[in-house]
Amino acid sequence: MARISDHSFSYFLFPFLFDESSYAERVAAVSAVARPDGAKTKSVWSEAPGLPLEAVLCHVRQYLAPAAADPVFRLWKLDDQWDRAYGVDRETRWFLERGVRKGADGEPRKAERSVRFELGATGKREFAFLLALARSGVGVLAVNARPAADSPEEWLDFLHLFRFIGGQRGVRLRCERDVFDAGSRTKKTEAYFPPGGNGAGEGVLRDLLKSLLETARLQGETETWWREAFVDSQLLPYSGTLVVEGAAEEWDELLYRLRNTFPGTRTIAPGEVDLRATEPHVLPYAKFQSLFFSMDAIGFAAMNPPDTVFFRQTLPAHLREEYFFVVLMCLLQRFTLLRLSELVAGAAGGRGGTSAEMTEAFERARRLLHEFAGNLYFAQVMHSEHHHRAYRACQQAWLVGEMYQEVRDEIREIHDFHVMRQANALQRKVNWAVVLLAVPSLFLSFLGVNWKGLTTGEGLSVQAHWEFFFGAALAFAAMAVILLSVLRKQD
Repeated sequence: MARISDHSFSYFLFPFLFDESSYAERVAAVSAVARPDGAKTKSVWSEAPGLPLEAVLCHVRQYLAPAAADPVFRLWKLDDQWDRAYGVDRETRWFLERGVRKGADGEPRKAERSVRFELGATGKREFAFLLALARSGVGVLAVNARPAADSPEEWLDFLHLFRFIGGQRGVRLRCERDVFDAGSRTKKTEAYFPPGGNGAGEGVLRDLLKSLLETARLQGETETWWREAFVDSQLLPYSGTLVVEGAAEEWDELLYRLRNTFPGTRTIAPGEVDLRATEPHVLPYAKFQSLFFSMDAIGFAAMNPPDTVFFRQTLPAHLREEYFFVVLMCLLQRFTLLRLSELVAGAAGGRGGTSAEMTEAFERARRLLHEFAGNLYFAQVMHSEHHHRAYRACQQAWLVGEMYQEVRDEIREIHDFHVMRQANALQRKVNWAVVLLAVPSLFLSFLGVNWKGLTTGEGLSVQAHWEFFFGAALAFAAMAVILLSVLRKQD
């Protein structure tokens, strides 16, 4: 019967946004944060396994290396000493349950669907929770979890349900672990939930994610410092699904379910067009092996890969490292552009702000676009043909190029509008200055006539010609009023 290989994996990505001006402080807070655990205080985050910089082009590497003066983004993983507290150990059993309902007596009934899963994985380059913060104000919190069983149906159900972190569709997590009972000198099972939960042995994944993100809170902050960037209370899965002993005729359906995150228990009836997805949404790698990219899920699928070290071990390792790096880069690019688009819309619409606030918002978006184009948006990041094709396919499937062009055009048009408005404002000021200076100048020129006792000792007498003098003053005043009213109408 078909089964999921032990080398399969599933990561669930939680993109979020934050104020980019706090990036340096936020990085320092994450690096230094520690929490009490019993009598000790332990660091929460440690440096994540290194990026696959040996496969990255040299001109891109200078922006990514942790040793760089100001890397584009930083990575941390939950420190190993917190494995037990967060249920990343063999003594803890996790269950994803759906449809948990309480009866009339208040006692919980059996869940409609229950999938036991493992949180985290062993290995030097593995993690349970991975945190990434980018200078552009975008972050990603990744969760490494996979079903304990090897059933393809259960695997697909898990990929579908684990995405819902806020309790939607009745999805909740339950946790229990073995503890040593000193009285009976045996182990017993107790309900448990990691920090952030309600302590009753069940909760939702959002509780854990919120608890971890709170570690980056700055001193004095009272409001939530991040906000979701993807679908509300939903994660984006990135998986590597290797099916062994499967039927070749099930390949198209498997790929279709993975691309759309359809559960294995759902009856589907895809059309021929649905099954014939081509690049960039499906990128063939080998026979019955493909990378797939969609708005709902990203990953790799293989049906009966050759029983060799490369296809069963090396390739899955590359998917968890080099290809995951590709997906992470594209993810940061996409949500940075979404954030820029939001800033541009706010600058263009005003949203009730003053002209100075609108100008400041626009300049902020313009500066971030320049930084994005300079150190995060690359046509190529890796030299390998397979990695580069995956990078380009991911960009195309997520419309990164079109979004960049759209935001750039919007900023350019708004910039041209601001330049034109500033030029018009300057011209109006000049016109006002001309009126305010020219009319008095003309009147003073008129007074240049020899008026006895006013401009010279001899000449026309003001007393004898006061009607003319007063009439000229009124005429020039009327001229000034007319010109000023015309300028006001132009404004």
